[in-house]
Amino acid sequence: MGTDIHGNLQQRWGKERPYETIGPIEDTRNYRVFAALAGVRNWFGFAGCQTHEAMEPISAPRGLPSGLPADGEYYGDHSWSWLYLREVIDWKGWGLSLHETGIVSVAEYGNMRRDGIIVPKGWSDGVMGPGIVVVDEAETIPPNATHVQVQWERPMREACKTFVLWLDYLKSAHGWRLESDPDALRLVFGFDS
Repeated sequence: MGTDIHGNLQQRWGKERPYETIGPIEDTRNYRVFAALAGVRNWFGFAGCQTHEAMEPISAPRGLPSGLPADGEYYGDHSWSWLYLREVIDWKGWGLSLHETGIVSVAEYGNMRRDGIIVPKGWSDGVMGPGIVVVDEAETIPPNATHVQVQWERPMREACKTFVLWLDYLKSAHGWRLESDPDALRLVFGFDS
């Protein structure tokens, strides 16, 4: 079973005013984003298979904020948290490289090597079943191998591209507000599994 994020972008107009929900959080299922926001699925995917190196999240889960608007919004069933938008935008981790790992078919591995592809087009956290033989890319690939465990590195911004583009849009649209009130916008979220 996978994990999903549930949450909203909220704003306030003045430091004494309550926050109000203005829209949903960008919610593509991306475990690298979940790890960055709150350490959720930090280094692992389905069934505990390693997907990337562990990272230092922006913050450990903080719980739901007090004074949350009574909008009936579902925030998942665990790891509730909130972050000011400026914390998320300014997180240094977006500029780092991420070391990832996954399993590809022998055919995909051959195409990657032939075409000089570093990041696979498609991969899985893990594979199992009758006749499945997974080998590490550092090993000689035996004739009975069906899959290869590969490792690669790419910028965190690329691994979280959709979310980062959403952040770039929010910064462009609301940057002027964040200059006068750095806490004017926040993300409130939780996860389900």
